[in-house]
Amino acid sequence: MLGYFLAAPIHVQTASGLAVDGIVKNVFGFSSPATFIILVGILKAILAAMGFEEIKFLNQLAVPALVFLAAWMLTDLRPFVRGFEPLIHANPISKNAALK
Repeated sequence: MLGYFLAAPIHVQTASGLAVDGIVKNVFGFSSPATFIILVGILKAILAAMGFEEIKFLNQLAVPALVFLAAWMLTDLRPFVRGFEPLIHANPISKNAALK
C-alpha cells in the first residue's frame, strides 16, 4: 500500500510541478511544465515506495534546501519592495477595499 504520497490529489502534483518549472525558468530560462509535472509524480511514487524512514532522511536534505530557497527569494525580492521594512509591516487589504 503506497498511502498518501502516491494517492494525493492530482492538483497537488500539478501545482508542485508548475512551481518547479517556475523556479527553473527563472534561474535557467528553460520551461517545460509537463516534464516537471511528470518528474514530480515520479518523485512522489519513489517516496511512497521508499517508506517513512527514507523520507526522514530526505527531509534532512530538503529542509536546508528550503531555507536556502526562502533566503534567496527574499533577497531577490528586496529591490522590488525597497528593503524588508515594508514586508515586515505589511497590512492585508480588507475585502471592501479590494472591491472598490
